[in-house]
Amino acid sequence: MERFLQALELCRALSCKTDNVSDTAPVIRSFVETVLTTALLSPESRLYHRAWHQTAIKRRLVHQDSLDQYLRLPSNVELPFSPGFKLAVDFGWMIERLLEMMSMPDTLMNSTDTLGTVINFEKRRLLCTFVLNMPTLASLRPPKHRNSLNNVDMARLQNMHDWAANILFDNSGNFGISQLIKEEAHRENSWSPPGSGPKKYPRPFSRNVMMQQEKNKRDRQIRDRLQREKRMEQQKKDKQGAPYEKAMDSAKKSKQGKRASLNPFMRVVRPLSTAFPFGMSPTQDAGEGKKWTLEELNMIPVTKPATCIDLAGARVEERQSTVRPFIFTLETEDGVKYYFQATTRREMLQWVIQLSKTGKNTAAKRRTYIGPSTNANLPDLYRPPNLGKHPTAVFSVPLDFLLERDYGSIAPGAIPVFLDRCLDEVEARGFVEDGIYRIPGSKARIDRLKAQINAGATIDLSEEDIHNICSAIKLWIREIPDGLMPGECFWIAVEAVQTHDRTESIQAMRQAVAKLPLANYNVLRRIIEHLTVGSTHEDQTRMSEKQFSLVFGQTILTPPEKDGVKGITAGLNFGNRVVEVMLNHVSVTPPQVQRLG
Repeated sequence: MERFLQALELCRALSCKTDNVSDTAPVIRSFVETVLTTALLSPESRLYHRAWHQTAIKRRLVHQDSLDQYLRLPSNVELPFSPGFKLAVDFGWMIERLLEMMSMPDTLMNSTDTLGTVINFEKRRLLCTFVLNMPTLASLRPPKHRNSLNNVDMARLQNMHDWAANILFDNSGNFGISQLIKEEAHRENSWSPPGSGPKKYPRPFSRNVMMQQEKNKRDRQIRDRLQREKRMEQQKKDKQGAPYEKAMDSAKKSKQGKRASLNPFMRVVRPLSTAFPFGMSPTQDAGEGKKWTLEELNMIPVTKPATCIDLAGARVEERQSTVRPFIFTLETEDGVKYYFQATTRREMLQWVIQLSKTGKNTAAKRRTYIGPSTNANLPDLYRPPNLGKHPTAVFSVPLDFLLERDYGSIAPGAIPVFLDRCLDEVEARGFVEDGIYRIPGSKARIDRLKAQINAGATIDLSEEDIHNICSAIKLWIREIPDGLMPGECFWIAVEAVQTHDRTESIQAMRQAVAKLPLANYNVLRRIIEHLTVGSTHEDQTRMSEKQFSLVFGQTILTPPEKDGVKGITAGLNFGNRVVEVMLNHVSVTPPQVQRLG
């Protein structure tokens, strides 16, 4: 780590000398600096918590939130480079500047002058400066050695690719952090001197990671807004063409009216022709003269359907597509989205209207009524027993005791070892699975896994099904005694999401989180960070912040046992909204929060 930081400091110093600016002034990004920064901030590098912690101690750092805090730019130091040496400019930086100039208008409208439209000379000046001052990327090597150097470079790149393929790709061909790197990082982080217990090291570059997650979220919102505007524009065009389609339909009806109508018998028999391919009749079978029986014509399915879709509360809408026409989507309450294609636009609209109507009627009939209970404590409600200070158990054990048993004390940022291992395993290979955390695991396997962990057995999570691990995480959170947000914090969070003012709602949610005990706060913050990372892989998992909030709403917001029906109703109605606020506003669970309780 120290060598990489020193190389990055030399690149910064050389860039400042090349641009003739001070050490703290912004400079043109070089290609070498980009490569080094990418390597230092990569997920593989951030796994080595102990190495970064030792580097921070060596450089006398107080915080490890960003990479800039690690750098000590040398001033007035002679650089080990020959005069006139320059670093190659990062090609990505040039692309960014070109895109910035392309977004500027060619002409400007002057409302105070009679000239009207004038040329935007600012854009031309930036383009001229960019072309004249851009350092060349051409090599200064003699042309006669160029072919041999190309062969050497290609062989070197091939060796690097083969090494990366063995390390960064798993057996299924999926790209990600390999098990070899994770095991090596885990061994280094868990090392401790003889006679002392394991130590929890802080995660490096938390501010850089949070800023990148915020940027990804903003980009996704902008993309959704552009797609929505495009869809509205397409709908506007469809409305403009509606009179033409209506006139064409009237012409088709007038032609069809001249034909003789089908008699009642043919109206019944005609739909049967759709069941026989290639126009075969019920009495013909590829020239064999087979006669169909009444049992074969009853059209009763003999197998179970491949997929069943719950239409209660489903949302059906048209989808604009330039590849396939007449596409519409059906999104269920649990966040699953289905795509359908009709043959004509009229048929598509009929499907949309009928499915929407059926979904609303089914949702209205599904409403239930919870009457007053004679016992507000609901003795028939299942709650796992509190195992107390069990020597080996992990499930149904108080968080304070579990952390003291794992680390000896409750330190800021410390979470149980079992939860940390499970979350790392999901982040390593689970965020490429469709419906992660939504698809349940095997109940029998989860119960057996829970029994083994409570008995103190060592489980190899790398060989376990990822959905079983996700279900075990949710089960562990639900079985925390008094819940993850106990007592007063539960009701403050519920009242926060009912506030109409967004600023007051976020402030109240921050207050609810600040009142949590330190152990509960550490676990909640790690879970929110974990789900925020998972929402950035929505293209692979089809799980956004909304879907994660639906899955974890009843898990994180467990109602207090003493509140009975009132607490259960509040958890059902507002649990997903509480989690969604935490996911959409990362500042609700900051790294250092003022303790109120």
